[in-house]
Amino acid sequence: MIEIDGKYHEHEDFYSKDLVRQKNLEQYDLHFLRFTEKEIRTQLLNVLRAIELYVEEFQKHTPNPSQEGNVTVLKSKEVTP
Repeated sequence: MIEIDGKYHEHEDFYSKDLVRQKNLEQYDLHFLRFTEKEIRTQLLNVLRAIELYVEEFQKHTPNPSQEGNVTVLKSKEVTP
């Protein structure tokens, strides 16, 4: 998940609630990237690169999907008497 923290995160109670929510969601194996609104506005290329690098690393450590259900049908050879 990508979180963009706006000005309300300057208030500790809002930020604390956000961190609790994040911790709860991480129990479901969700991952977070957090950026400030200022970073999005002033350093967009760096933000995009950080997301790209995260995705590349995540793919390296994620197993390939199961191949169950992908069945190859082999045709039997015809036998002539």
